[in-house]
Amino acid sequence: MARRSNAPFSIVFVDLDRLKQINDSLGHDTGSTFLVATARLLQSTFRESDVIARIGGDEFAVAGQFSSAEIAEATYRLQSASEEGPHGESQSIPLSFSIGYATADDPRSTDFDELLQAADKAMYEQKRARQPKAAPQVTVK
Repeated sequence: MARRSNAPFSIVFVDLDRLKQINDSLGHDTGSTFLVATARLLQSTFRESDVIARIGGDEFAVAGQFSSAEIAEATYRLQSASEEGPHGESQSIPLSFSIGYATADDPRSTDFDELLQAADKAMYEQKRARQPKAAPQVTVK
């Protein structure tokens, strides 16, 4: 749809922090609770028309028609909502994410996999910087 309408398209890459530590110290049932809480928080933060997927053990992606400014606002809302916790039954550890995103201003000339890799790279930059409120952005032209 973004290609047909020549609208900006963005992908958000979300990594649930400390899932291995949670699984190892509190058990896999608790880890599963965190995964479900993350999915619910993504569903409540993004639009019904956006695609939300779990793409790995502790990784999620959201894809949709967002400009750079719109996706920055959406990731800010996600970070803020995660800090409001708790998001699960007797959750003593708050939800914490590393988030990165990439925007294709011209989706006709951008490959989806390239955009996903750019969002993943931005997420790892944030994880390394340990600045949870400032999601790095990569614009692919």
